[in-house]
Amino acid sequence: MSSVTGARDRRPILLLLNGLPATGKSATARAWAARRPGSLVLDIDLVRTLVSGDDDASQARALAHAMAESHLLSGHDVVVPQLTARISNLVPFEEIATRARAALVHVLLDADPETLRRRITSDDAPHRDGLDDEQLTQYSAGLRDLVRTRDVTRIDTAQLALDDVVAELERLSG
Repeated sequence: MSSVTGARDRRPILLLLNGLPATGKSATARAWAARRPGSLVLDIDLVRTLVSGDDDASQARALAHAMAESHLLSGHDVVVPQLTARISNLVPFEEIATRARAALVHVLLDADPETLRRRITSDDAPHRDGLDDEQLTQYSAGLRDLVRTRDVTRIDTAQLALDDVVAELERLSG
């Protein structure tokens, strides 16, 4: 039996990789998915580039939600590397996981401020995503609220190599 077919023999996983820019969300998502054939790496920022005139990203989010639900209902895993600092943006994923009978694994990838500053300002880092210091402070506060109100596992990416982060995600997601 192939790994892709084997995915249908277990409960699919919706893995939300949350965190500020430069915490390793995208790289971690790709590495985790590479170990789980058939997984969808659902980058909402990429989906947003496919929808013209979507100034508030509402159409891209709706499309991403539909993609996630469809893929989960087919029995396959979905990983979403996305800064989600508002509960209102998290709730649709919680509802999708429920409808699709998927396991929801919400992980906050984090690093100390100095590590983030170094990663954001490195010459080859596209990490800041146009966010100013005030926005980063607001997102940090929103993430703290999520951690207080939701079941979120924190992983410090400053202390672990990518393979170790992925190993921890595999342990969490089964």
